[in-house]
Amino acid sequence: MLAGILALVLLLAACAGPASEEAAPPAPDFTPAQIRQPAVVLRFVVDSGDFGAQERLSLPVAYAGLLLEALDARAVPARDAQQVSRIDRLAAAMRARDVGADHALLVDVRVEKVETYFCRDGRRPFRAPVTTWIQAVEVVRASDAVSRMTVSGPALTVIDLEPDCESPRESRRRSSSETAREGVNRLLKRLLEP
Repeated sequence: MLAGILALVLLLAACAGPASEEAAPPAPDFTPAQIRQPAVVLRFVVDSGDFGAQERLSLPVAYAGLLLEALDARAVPARDAQQVSRIDRLAAAMRARDVGADHALLVDVRVEKVETYFCRDGRRPFRAPVTTWIQAVEVVRASDAVSRMTVSGPALTVIDLEPDCESPRESRRRSSSETAREGVNRLLKRLLEP
């Protein structure tokens, strides 16, 4: 009976992806230093909007490359990496075990274009269309598919505009690769630094 309940709990947990609202506190016995050669699972969604076919294909590939490069630079090389259409915690843990990784990193990224207001409290508030990158990551232990740490929320969201509140026309638009690199850096800083 207990084994059946545990299996049901693991199955339900596998259906859930990384939290989308706020970061959960890490497990009390978990430290970022425990993440060594993880299996990386990336779900990358380009929302409907003014994205060309080439952009829809190139954005996930570019992000994945930047993520793996940044992990390497931080001495946390990925043992395995795969892109998926749906995050499955249990399948990710099994894959991590199969490739000899202690943890799986479940990275969830959604890119969308939205109108956003800037400098609301300043002399020159303005609104502009921006490309927004919303990210979340969950660390899952390979041995039992238990979540060890989840990081998400506004601190991981990046946009492709650096607003200039004094002179809105001087606001700088970042390229997709610059924005993705900033997103990856924020995500790994929150994930790997104590």
